[in-house]
Amino acid sequence: APLQHALGLLALNKNNLTDALERFQAAVELDGNFAEARQNVGLITLGTRRYDVAKEQFTKVLALEPKNYDAMIGLGIAQRGLGDLDAAEAAYKKAKDLDPKRGDAHFNLGVLYKDFRANKENDLKAMQNTAKVGRQFFQDFLSKDGSQDDKDEAQQNIKAIDKLVKQLDEAMKMQAAQP
Repeated sequence: APLQHALGLLALNKNNLTDALERFQAAVELDGNFAEARQNVGLITLGTRRYDVAKEQFTKVLALEPKNYDAMIGLGIAQRGLGDLDAAEAAYKKAKDLDPKRGDAHFNLGVLYKDFRANKENDLKAMQNTAKVGRQFFQDFLSKDGSQDDKDEAQQNIKAIDKLVKQLDEAMKMQAAQP
């Protein structure tokens, strides 16, 4: 299993995701308790939007390593991809509690509220309030550990939410002015 995992890492380094996934899966078949190999299977399958496989892998990683922050975030992304927004939010909040300094959980909560929860609201005011919750998570993310690219993306999301809030204000005013 360690050899297959190492070969998977080598394939990943060469940007050969297909071979890397096969190697990581082989490592998992040889040793079902190899958490790092499972995590790598989960990460690659997230990238290919195979959320059911990713969820299974991250769930097993967390059974082996309950305080694995990255697996908790991966599980949340998989759950979000499967449409289970409440479970995704719970996973992100657990990750936030595991390591308050890291920003991934805040960023993903922002995405969850901005791109998923706000869009499910039928009422304009509720949509606006939900988007504002997402804005606050992005704002919180800016004070956490994270890459500059992610911080730039968070700033763009904040600007998009501010624009949406203004548009919704205008739409609500127009609604109120109708006879």
